[in-house]
Amino acid sequence: MTQPPSNTPQSDHLKALLYRIDTLEVKISFMDDTLEQLNQVITEQNLLMDAMRQQLRSMHVRLTELAGSNDTKAFDPQLEVPPHY
Repeated sequence: MTQPPSNTPQSDHLKALLYRIDTLEVKISFMDDTLEQLNQVITEQNLLMDAMRQQLRSMHVRLTELAGSNDTKAFDPQLEVPPHY
């Protein structure tokens, strides 16, 4: 099979298609990289949220224990008057 001469419309069309394919491959490569970066950020945020949930649970348990003890009175924000009043 013979190649068409380089100045024919078919050759120009083929070059344009190859250029578009190359451009799409570059875009896909960048999107893959961005997707991987976003995935890493989401994973880190999930780990951070899990740690924060655990801290919240611990604080809740501690506050519940403090509220149940006899030597401290329960905190009621509606009854508490700010110091400037």
